[in-house]
Amino acid sequence: MSVFHLAERENTLQQLTNENATFIWYHLILIVVRLMTNYGNSKDKVIAEFRVSYYHDAAKQMKINYFEQNYSPMRAFWWYTRDSFVCRLLNKPLRTQNTEIIFKFRFFINDLCNQIKQSYHQYLDTHSSIMDHQLTVYRGKRLSITELDLLKNNINELISMNSFLSATLNQNVAILFADAIDQWNESSRLQSVLFTVDINNMSNKEMTPFAILKSYSCSPDNNEEEVLFTISTIFKVHLVE
Repeated sequence: MSVFHLAERENTLQQLTNENATFIWYHLILIVVRLMTNYGNSKDKVIAEFRVSYYHDAAKQMKINYFEQNYSPMRAFWWYTRDSFVCRLLNKPLRTQNTEIIFKFRFFINDLCNQIKQSYHQYLDTHSSIMDHQLTVYRGKRLSITELDLLKNNINELISMNSFLSATLNQNVAILFADAIDQWNESSRLQSVLFTVDINNMSNKEMTPFAILKSYSCSPDNNEEEVLFTISTIFKVHLVE
C-alpha cells in the first residue's frame, strides 16, 4: 500500500509549491530504494509480480521467461522501450507512489537510472564544443481536466513527474501520441496536450539527466526519436495555451 495515496490514484504530475514535503519524502524513498538494490533478490520478486499480472496470458509468460533468462543491467533501455510488460508495470506504481511495488522494482529502477546518467554524460561530452547548447523535445499526452488545470494554475512554478518520462525530438510524433484530432472534445474526460520542453544549461553533468534512446532502443530503426528523462525530473511551467 502506498504511504502517499491510499486509494492508489495515478498521479502523473506533482506541484512542488504545495506538495514540497511529499516530493522530498518520495525523492528520499527513491534514493533508499536505489541504495538497497542488492538487498534480497529483487529480480525474482519482480518476475513473480510479472507472472501474477499476466497469469492467463501465455504470450506474456514467454516474454517473462525471456526476461528472466536474458536480462542484464546494460540492456535496461532495450527492455524499457520494448513493447512489453516492463514499462507498463514499472510506471504504474511510480505514478501511484506505491512504495511496496517500487521496492520490488529497485534493481531495474537503479539500472535504468544508471544507464540514463551514463548516456547523458556521453551526450555532454559529444556536444562539449557547442557554447550554450540547448535542446527542445516534445511530449504528447492526454491529460485529465484536473491535471490540465494544475498546469494552468502553476505558471512559472515547478512541477515534477512521478515516473520516468518519455518525450521525442520529433514534434509530429508527439502530436500523434497526443491524439490531437480529439483536441478539446467536450465529451471527453481527457484532453490532448502537446508539451514543448526546452532543455538549457547542459554544461553541468550534475543536472537531472536524460537519454536519447535511438541507438539503445529495441527498435533503433523506428522514427520515434525517443528521449527519456530520469525519474522525478523537475520542470518549470512557462506557458499553457
